[in-house]
Amino acid sequence: MGKGLMFLEINGEQKGVQFGMYAIKLLTEKREISLNEIGDLFVGLDEDASKAFDLLVDLLYAGMNNYNLVNDVKENINYYKLYNDFGTVDKDKYEEIFKCFISTQIAGKSLAESNNDMDKAPKNSKKN
Repeated sequence: MGKGLMFLEINGEQKGVQFGMYAIKLLTEKREISLNEIGDLFVGLDEDASKAFDLLVDLLYAGMNNYNLVNDVKENINYYKLYNDFGTVDKDKYEEIFKCFISTQIAGKSLAESNNDMDKAPKNSKKN
């Protein structure tokens, strides 16, 4: 299985989930955050089960949409249905979802840091 790719049973159906840069874009747009703030999403998950549940659903929503786009699957992901159906996901899969996302999130962090460098003024290449 490729990096950032997993299959998950949700409400009795096998669903493809593909994390990567476009899934990260979908997640940041859904959460209305910048690429630099992705790490903040993972803070306090151990203490707040509701926050963890919401993040897992948002991750799956982004990953499932990305999988469908990449693989030309003609299925719209209904966020509210996914949220309701998420309770059918085996709890043993929760950590696997986070790990699968984080395996590709590093690329997003690297890109964010390189974008910060682009905001800096160009260095003067002329020698005085």
